[in-house]
Amino acid sequence: MKYNRIKEVLRNSGKSQKWLADNLSTTTVTVNHWCLNKSQPPIKKLYKIAELLDKPASELLNKK
Repeated sequence: MKYNRIKEVLRNSGKSQKWLADNLSTTTVTVNHWCLNKSQPPIKKLYKIAELLDKPASELLNKK
């Protein structure tokens, strides 16, 4: 089950997982786990991701 759309939004924005990891001061492994829905970012990180990608946080969440 997918919980977030980070991978899709990154791809549509032309940004890489490495770019996101660098901007969040985290590892690419962590970002990769979020993109594969192996784990989920903390809510504060989710809002920071939305800010970095200039998207509403709701766009990063999987729609039912």
